[in-house]
Amino acid sequence: VIPLGSDSKGNCIYISDGENSFLLDAGVPVRKRARGKVKLSDIARVNACLVTHEHTDHASHIGEVLDLGVDVYMTEGTRKALGLSHYRLRTVEMEKPFSVGNATITAFESYHDAEEPCVWLIETPKVKVCYVVDTRKAVWKFEGLTHIIVEANYSPDILEERARRGEIPEKLKGRIRNAHMSIYDTAEWITELDLSEVEKIYLTHLSDDNSDSEKFVKRIEIITGLPTVVLLS
Repeated sequence: VIPLGSDSKGNCIYISDGENSFLLDAGVPVRKRARGKVKLSDIARVNACLVTHEHTDHASHIGEVLDLGVDVYMTEGTRKALGLSHYRLRTVEMEKPFSVGNATITAFESYHDAEEPCVWLIETPKVKVCYVVDTRKAVWKFEGLTHIIVEANYSPDILEERARRGEIPEKLKGRIRNAHMSIYDTAEWITELDLSEVEKIYLTHLSDDNSDSEKFVKRIEIITGLPTVVLLS
């Protein structure tokens, strides 16, 4: 799990089980961000790029990914919102599994201020991974996961204190609460999952100003007893 971008400025995560590999979102300049992290030849060989929704921090560099010869998957609502048409572009239906190589992938409806946003579940013969970002709540009872990549965008305590000091407008505070998961939301959802096969938890999409990565990791590790890391751009 290698983040090329993992924050409010841009998101794109490279994942691989040694045989199958994927890009999760395309919100950063991929070639530039891959330097020193992932070989460009490995990027060009990924099975697919899975896009959650149309916001620029997740979709602004889809054109570059297509130019690299990678098929890009998204919902029809996301495609329409982006106004995209390309022979490597694939649209999917919610909760209808499809195959890419020997991987089975499923999109699930998420809860975000976008046209048809989704989260992704990816299963290969070696791993089962969920990618849950940009949603105000998580309701999916995934079973048999080996890795969890999940948003922990903000701390309500930090957010409220910054609003009290006038550092963040009330409108923006409300938007954050209605479009993203706090560390408390993330922790509550994780504890409802079957964690028996989980090897590692990755926290992603932390707000630069409204989060505390050290405390977030500690909270999840105490609750789950599992290795937890924050993905940093």
